Amino acid sequence: MSKKKILGLLFILLGLSLLIISYYKDYKNEKIEYLLLDNYFKNTSSINYINNNIEEYIAVLEIPKISLKRGLYSLESSKNNVKDNIEILFGSKMPNEKNSNLILASHSGNAKNAYFKNLKDLELNDVSYIYYNNKKYTYKVTNIYEIEKDGEAEIIRDINNNTLTMITCDQKDKTKQIVIISEMC
Repeated sequence: MSKKKILGLLFILLGLSLLIISYYKDYKNEKIEYLLLDNYFKNTSSINYINNNIEEYIAVLEIPKISLKRGLYSLESSKNNVKDNIEILFGSKMPNEKNSNLILASHSGNAKNAYFKNLKDLELNDVSYIYYNNKKYTYKVTNIYEIEKDGEAEIIRDINNNTLTMITCDQKDKTKQIVIISEMC
């Protein structure tokens, strides 16, 4: 066999190996996500046998219209970041507090971490749920607007109501962000 054929075969094997490893990691992460969600709703610690480093969710966000159900980590968690998850932003108050505002941010687009990729499809009166401390909180969209993407977000809401604020980048105009305000029902 010539050196070119051997080198070509090695590149093919390397490429296949990388694809298999990537597929396995995605499969493993998906399985862990399923177990974490299942664990949250069953309120058990059945996943601890997998890996002692797995942190459990403190809440779950569900938006039926866009088929999103994703766990949320505590503000103090290293996993509470927009790079890997839906991030709870500092300044947030959980839904059990009076006049709370739970502020969430996530990527949009086509990447694996673009959990808010379909947020643009929400309309007024669409429903979202936050599961927190064994209680289900229901929110309806009351306001949708765009802001400049400059690192700060002006949140326009009724401070006398409990709200859920979701922020993501506008997929059409990368200089803008979409802000969706929902009030607790």
